This record gives sequence, C-alpha cells and structure tokens, in this order.
Amino acid sequence: MSLLIVEDIGKSYKIYKPDWQRIGAFFGLAFKPSKEHWVLRNVSLHLNHGDAIGILGLNGAGKSSLLKIVAGTLQATEGTIKINGSVSAILELGMGFNPEASGRKNAEYSLLLMGNDVGELTSLIEYVYEFSELRSFFDQPLRTYSSGMAMRLAFSVATAKRPDLLIIDEALSVGDLYFQHKSFNRIRQIKEEGTALLFVSHDAGSVKALCENAIILHNGQLLFSGNAESASERYTALVNSQKSDTLKISESDNKLSYEYGSDEVELLDIYISDCNNQAIESIFTGESYTINTKCKVKSAIPALTFGFMIKDRFGQDIFGTNTNYSNQITRDLFNGDEVAFKCTFVAHLGPGSYSVSIALVETDGITLFSNYKWIERALLFKVTNTNKDHFLGTTWLPTNICIDVKRGVS
Repeated sequence: MSLLIVEDIGKSYKIYKPDWQRIGAFFGLAFKPSKEHWVLRNVSLHLNHGDAIGILGLNGAGKSSLLKIVAGTLQATEGTIKINGSVSAILELGMGFNPEASGRKNAEYSLLLMGNDVGELTSLIEYVYEFSELRSFFDQPLRTYSSGMAMRLAFSVATAKRPDLLIIDEALSVGDLYFQHKSFNRIRQIKEEGTALLFVSHDAGSVKALCENAIILHNGQLLFSGNAESASERYTALVNSQKSDTLKISESDNKLSYEYGSDEVELLDIYISDCNNQAIESIFTGESYTINTKCKVKSAIPALTFGFMIKDRFGQDIFGTNTNYSNQITRDLFNGDEVAFKCTFVAHLGPGSYSVSIALVETDGITLFSNYKWIERALLFKVTNTNKDHFLGTTWLPTNICIDVKRGVS
C-alpha cells in the first residue's frame, strides 16, 4: 500500500472586486471572481515507505503550496490526497511556535499536537533537548532564538519520534554546517527504518544526496518526474535558461544531455585523449589524460572562460575548474575564431562511470555576465583500476602505510 497518493492536485486563489464580494462568497453567495490564479495544477505523485522524493523549482513554482497541502495546513482546490500513516512537517521556520514560550514549552505543545501520548512526553523532550544541543536556550523564550536555533528546535521536534512521512521545506539551509550534517544523518537513519521523505530545496546537491527521485515544478505545473540526478541536471538547465533564449535536451548513445546558453559560442568537439593523443572512452586510475575541447565563436565577444566539472554516476561533483581560476581568460574574440582548450589531469579517480559538464561563459569568477554555452553531461567516460592497490571511494590518494611492531615489550 502506498504511503502517500497525490492525484491531480490543484490550488487556486480567487480575486474579487470589490472586496465585499469576497465576504459574500465566503458565506456561499454566488459572486463570480474577477480573476482566478492557479498556483498548482494537475500535480500527482506516489510515495512508498522508505522512499524519498525531492521537489525542485524556481521561486513561485508552487513547491511550498504542495507541501502545505500534503501536511494539511492548506486546502486543495481540486484533486485528492491519501495518506496512510503519520506525518511530521517542517514548513516555515517558527510556524506553530509561540515566540513568548520557551523552547521546552513549544516542544511540549508541538509533540502533543502531533498526537503523541502524555506518558511518552518526558522521553521525547529529553531527545529534543539532547539532539538540538540548545542547552540553556532550551528554557529561554523562542523570540531570543536565531533562525538557526529555531531550525534546531523544529527539526528535533519533527524527528523525535520517527514519522511515516517527513516533510521538509528548505529548513536545512538555515543554520550551521555541523547541525546540517547531523540532520542529514538523522534523516538517513529514519529513512532506513522506513520513513518516507518529501524534501524541498534549491540545493540540487542536497536533493541528490537524500533522494532517489525528484520532481520539478514550474509555474504550478509538473515539469519533470524521474531520478534525482536527471532532475538536478534539468533543474540546473532551467535556472540557467532563465538568462538565455535556448534550452536543448538531447538523448543519444544512452546519454541524456542538457544544453543551454545564448549561442554566441558553438561547441565543435570534445573528447578525452591518452598520452599518445588517441581518443578514448575508458581510462585507468593514476594515469594522465587530457580533456580536449574545441569551440567556434559565432559573434564577437569580449571574453571567454572555459570550465569543466567531473561528476560521478550519482551526479555528485568530483572536481571542477576553469580558465578564470588559472588566470587564462581568452579575450577579444571575433566571428569565425576557433579556440581549443586542452586540460591535462591525473586520474586520481576510483573505478566507475563519470561525466564531464562544460561551460563556455564570460565571468569574473563571481558574477556570470554571459552564458554562451553550457552542457551538462557533454562527455561520459569509465575508470578502471588495473595496477593500484584496492581502495574505496571515488578518489585515489597515493598512500604509504608504515607499521612498527615491537614484540616482547613488558
């Protein structure tokens, strides 16, 4: 049985002119709204125990509205929702908390409102106190808390007792890195125990780290549904396409790539070569290789920076750099100019499959002035370990282990 079934959910807000018609409509009078704004339309998803779905989208896409509807704090205009289990949600920080009450009192009220028994309240409060590490602030008014401290309290309350479904809306982006890591570990723990996760974040890396699958909402519509890596790449393409006129999605040779940019620069070729300058698709751990990229300028540009990012099969960033970091920006290029970039590296990589994403842009290292061409998964390659000691992970670090055994020491 599915834990969560969302079928064709929609949410609209009616606008009445004059405003007194709104009051009349509330009491059932048949006033026609002057405008109806849909923030969500025809959104469906299914979630089983232990599953995790990330939700990506630009501001105003409808992400928070969807979570509020699932959590029961917002009523849908159309569609159906079925939840077969307990739900715990972290929506807007401080939502439902009393700023004048202490962290302890807010935790008590929240845990009781979540349906927990009074008899187990003492042990749950002890968990919240220990996990949040708020110490003396736990008995201080919530109005004295920073946003990070409020997040510590909200997350600790939401996970004090393992729910069947945990809903998190951006909260983990607030606060210090230490507690973020602690929270991620707690989420992984309860996922392994069967908790399902609905997770909204603008950080595609966090979505890939926590979720197997993801959806993208755009203008209230379901734009994409699939594995988290593909969703992350498409979301990155969506974000960057807001600054350009083109977004191309292509699939060939089992490679799904996303290409976007203003097209002042055209990619002519990209491949990996060995020390003999032979194009290859499989490389060996610890050997030297070159990423060869050739492009053509289609209209005059003031500056060109080339960058690349190597990612593992889960879409996690392994290594990236660009010619701005190396102080090698190419300047004053004209229509018809061709530029070749050769980036030589030692493959300190573990066995597995990897992808290369490339960027041809104008940037000062902080601000992206122009995105001429950006291609996610422009190149795929495999790494094999043939002559190095067996190791774990995606990175090979040459190591020397010294062992000193002293026998018969009394």
